[in-house]
Amino acid sequence: MIDNKWKNSDNATYRVIKIEEFLNFFDSPPNHYVIDIIDKLLSTIMIQMNRKDWGPNQDLSETDQVATTSSLISAIRSTLIYLDEQPDYVSFDRFLEERVNPFVSVVENSTNYSEFFSRISLIKESFWYIRKQNEMSIDYALEMFDNLNENVDKNLLQKSYDIYCDRFDKIMAITMGKQHTEKISFITQKKLKSVQQIHFKHWSQRFKQHTLPTILAKLAAIWSIQVSKDVSSTVGFFKPHCIQVLCVLRMLSADQIKVGVEKHFAQVLTGQGKSLVLALTAAILALTGHKVDLVCYNTYLVQKDETEFEDFFKTLKVNENIEYKTFDNMANTLITSDINGERVGLRELVNNMILGKPQPPFMTKDNGMENSVLLIDEADVFFTEDFYGKSYEPAVFPVIPGLTTIQEYIWNAINSNLSLADVQRRTQEFMDSDAFENRAEFNQFRTDKMKELLETIDGNLTRKTYTNKTLLNKHLQRMITCAWEVKHTHSASVLSGFKLSDNKTICMKDETGEFSHTCFCNYYLVFNYMRLKETNFVAEIEDVQNFGYLNIECGAISYALLPLNYPLILGVSGTLTDLNFHEKFAIENLYKIKQSSVMPSFFGCSNMCFNEEEDFHCSYAVDEWLNQVYRHTYTKIAKNRAVIIFFEDDEKLEKFRKEYSTQFDRVNVLTVNTKGTERDQFINEAGVAKTVTLASRRMGRGVDFKSSVTVEKNGGVHVIQTFLSSDVKEEIQIKGRTARKDNKGSYELIVCECDLPVMEAETPLFLNYTYKILDNDRKNKSLKTNEKLAAKIKQAQKDHELTMEYMKSFSK
Repeated sequence: MIDNKWKNSDNATYRVIKIEEFLNFFDSPPNHYVIDIIDKLLSTIMIQMNRKDWGPNQDLSETDQVATTSSLISAIRSTLIYLDEQPDYVSFDRFLEERVNPFVSVVENSTNYSEFFSRISLIKESFWYIRKQNEMSIDYALEMFDNLNENVDKNLLQKSYDIYCDRFDKIMAITMGKQHTEKISFITQKKLKSVQQIHFKHWSQRFKQHTLPTILAKLAAIWSIQVSKDVSSTVGFFKPHCIQVLCVLRMLSADQIKVGVEKHFAQVLTGQGKSLVLALTAAILALTGHKVDLVCYNTYLVQKDETEFEDFFKTLKVNENIEYKTFDNMANTLITSDINGERVGLRELVNNMILGKPQPPFMTKDNGMENSVLLIDEADVFFTEDFYGKSYEPAVFPVIPGLTTIQEYIWNAINSNLSLADVQRRTQEFMDSDAFENRAEFNQFRTDKMKELLETIDGNLTRKTYTNKTLLNKHLQRMITCAWEVKHTHSASVLSGFKLSDNKTICMKDETGEFSHTCFCNYYLVFNYMRLKETNFVAEIEDVQNFGYLNIECGAISYALLPLNYPLILGVSGTLTDLNFHEKFAIENLYKIKQSSVMPSFFGCSNMCFNEEEDFHCSYAVDEWLNQVYRHTYTKIAKNRAVIIFFEDDEKLEKFRKEYSTQFDRVNVLTVNTKGTERDQFINEAGVAKTVTLASRRMGRGVDFKSSVTVEKNGGVHVIQTFLSSDVKEEIQIKGRTARKDNKGSYELIVCECDLPVMEAETPLFLNYTYKILDNDRKNKSLKTNEKLAAKIKQAQKDHELTMEYMKSFSK
């Protein structure tokens, strides 16, 4: 067995030592790929040596014949040192193709000396640059793809892919020798100007199977040149993998005969280029005249991808037609209109109404999104309990004259050990007294002005009419109640989710665990600010309002309904095959997404080690659990590996850090609140030998951890998950933080009994918890979510429709 990265895996390679005995097993000898390569290369050299012309009426001089043959031999000789890489390839056919095809293509297709020399130089250069290992042949990729999917027309995909490859190789050859900027300009000005704007509904079979792969090849060439800079080789370019190309073609219905593009979801495994697949797809759609919204659940991932492809889209001049968004951005867009170049939204309209300001002209959107396309990254997250069945709840915070003074008075009264009734009485007396300096302005605001607002009452969103006086009285009661709870209760929900930022502004922890200035909960922020600041209160700091405002609801936008505004929905996910029943039902019936693809791995199989029996551990006490996490971490670190530990929440992470961080040489904390520069640093260091990274669960998706050479030699990055995910897709994503691409890695699950959910009645439990028991219980729970979720979606839809009706009332 060859001792390489595929050792002890399904892709393990063996060296034949006893040749004659080996050959006795076969009727005819199997291919000897190195000999085949040498034979084909020698034949190619002979063809060039005997060549008399470049084509009709294009003689090849003896001088050029010698020169071209010499350069061909030189280029081939420089590649022979890479023949020992055969054992590292999943597909030996691909190994042969990479060594032979570039030279054959140059000899067969070059039309003059300059072209020949440029192309052969390109190939020679390529072997000095980073080349993707274990790339598979298109035949092998399609075979794997066909095994994973149904109703696939392999022939059409093959033809489209062949056109793509032909165009890509020609473009790279033509641009060889040009400066970097000249290469880009050549493709954009000469090659992309001919792209026609055709609505996806009218893409014909010919367009999808000929024009589409041609456009894709041009875009891939631009991207390759940009990211590879001066690398000029079809072997060594950072070019899209054949799986990525197939995914783009498949999502855009290249294998469909009927006209148009169908809605489609594709599974692309973690670490295998979902971002590039989406960027290329978005660019094709934008070039053909579409407006593309590329959305993801996570702000960090959205900003990361937007930055990564900013130059690419600007080069294509489609940056105005492609917008990266979060799901919240999508919802906010729905309640915002552009009026004469200014953005006017529901919040501004409600704010103006409450403060008695003149309203700007406003028109609700007419759903004119016929030309829009929705691309969803990490599409499975959309169907989690954080989004699907829930609503985006916008609010507005009008600053009321004198309210800063009133809120300070309430806090001081609460701290005077008065009863709740006394605080209410004294606050009212203060507002009516001469001691209230802003009484005149405040009373002017309180004058009776009828207005209709949206308000949640007993879980239902309703339209309710208020005067300013009745509105203020209701909110003053809420303020006093919140202040009382902040002062007198010790509930974590009231106190622990708040902190002062470096500039002394109040922020609150949102549902992702990130501290934010834009997350509000009743009036808890106001009085937690005063609790934390203690003295010298400042109402506004750098556009952040600490207190002095009303918290007014502006409705609810159902996340589940947002995709329905788009005529075309495309998406990628790393865990499409792990969707549960209600998720699959929603995809097929609510969103009418009937087409899906499961893309095979770039590398054939995963090197991730996890044994459900040996790598699962359940402790029955918190101290025992933390100590077990420590001991298992220390064992891996002692072997010169790196360990990433994922915790359910920041509190558990911090408890472990305080107890055990001094036992390790290097400990980094990586959460959604880790600052940008530190975050990048800790992500890069996570794969360094003897590094322990304490991570929050939100860092278990979309973060690309890499292992160092030393760590890789010793087994790769080890991941410990310290809690049981209620959704198996989260667990899969956390596992995917190690053994990325073709690297090694291992995973284990160490849980505490007190953190485990109550078992379903039908889940059998014997003497001890096992991974299989907990996983079965998790499946049973997911089956019961459908009915509850349906009720939530129904209520969310009702609230959504009421919000849209309310917004329309401002345009009358």
